[in-house]
Amino acid sequence: MRLAHRRVSVGEVSKGLSTRHEIGSAYRELLVLVDAELALGRKDHLLSLFAGEEDLVHLDLEGRLHRAWLGGSSFQRGLDGRVRQVSIARHGTERSLAIQLLPDADAGRVLERVGELVHRAAGALRASVDEGIAEPLRRAVEQLGAAARAAEAERYRAVYQPIPILPPDQNRALVLQLTSGCSWNRCTFCHLYRDVSFSLKTPDALRAHVRGVLGLVGRALPLRRGVFLGQANALVVAQDKLLPLLDVVQAELASAGAPLSAFHRNPKTSVHLLIVQHGFL
Repeated sequence: MRLAHRRVSVGEVSKGLSTRHEIGSAYRELLVLVDAELALGRKDHLLSLFAGEEDLVHLDLEGRLHRAWLGGSSFQRGLDGRVRQVSIARHGTERSLAIQLLPDADAGRVLERVGELVHRAAGALRASVDEGIAEPLRRAVEQLGAAARAAEAERYRAVYQPIPILPPDQNRALVLQLTSGCSWNRCTFCHLYRDVSFSLKTPDALRAHVRGVLGLVGRALPLRRGVFLGQANALVVAQDKLLPLLDVVQAELASAGAPLSAFHRNPKTSVHLLIVQHGFL
């Protein structure tokens, strides 16, 4: 037997849903389920699931976990399928963002809890529910299974070489790998690329890579905050070799309208001016 649900405006939410999470005006309305202990809302490019006082799950429109707050802790899922715990570290009066990759067992428990909430919500929906909510929820039921997660991880490995590190502000960027390895690779404190020879993709190879990345990201592309050109210091490449690669990136992303950024942000550098002139920033 399917459980009842009812639609409420955001202004009415406080009367029917108890949650400590802020519900902003981006939600036009919520679908309240199971005696107001569970609610679904669609905003921008996310489907949100509220459960009780503490839990909130954001799913992208491919049905994948984007971010979750469970039992007072915050988690993010990367394109590689791995789950990271995100917290604010305090050092006296200073605060910083701390991101910890979870062991498989802990990540499994997070995904299991998310799966429980997704299946509970899916079981409560009626056929008359708007497809803007129902369709990504159906995708989530499929995507959160162990076999689907393993297949997604395999797709990721087919598209990307390892991404050992990113600048903290590029955690949600769309990573495009123009190069492999590091052109310098002699810093005494860094061993990330010791076993990787520096190489540059050809325009054709980069085009295939970008298309593979876009296929992997799918309808979650608008959630990416800019584009990061990797692996390590990709923009060290000579301009006569870099320009054709930037043309490829620009052409492949033009239809998606994705914002672009680069690691080098100093306006005095010729590389930054090159990117600006090329229409990337």
